Amino acid sequence: MTRDEKARVFQQSRAVLNNLHPAENGANCRLFEAAASGAAILCEHREPIADLFDCETEIITYESYADLLVKARRLLADPGFGRTLGAAASHRALSEHTYQHRLRRILTDLV
Repeated sequence: MTRDEKARVFQQSRAVLNNLHPAENGANCRLFEAAASGAAILCEHREPIADLFDCETEIITYESYADLLVKARRLLADPGFGRTLGAAASHRALSEHTYQHRLRRILTDLV
């Protein structure tokens, strides 16, 4: 699947489920790809994610299976809510979390 095809799948989905490895205490590539694509994201809660995205207006995090079901049902029932989340996540990802932003930060920290 190409980058554009993957972005279209993310955009057309009611939600992108981003489950994380139990030992992972941060974000993964899928979080940033889905966000940049404008997808509504349901992501397992990890403290560092709140430093990257607003966990109520840009992405939705969940802390248990029951919590996931409640939040997934809301996204399924209200496509407008998902589109609003996706637009906000995309804006944040493209304005703060691209490789260009990361590289600039790394080079600034080195100098």
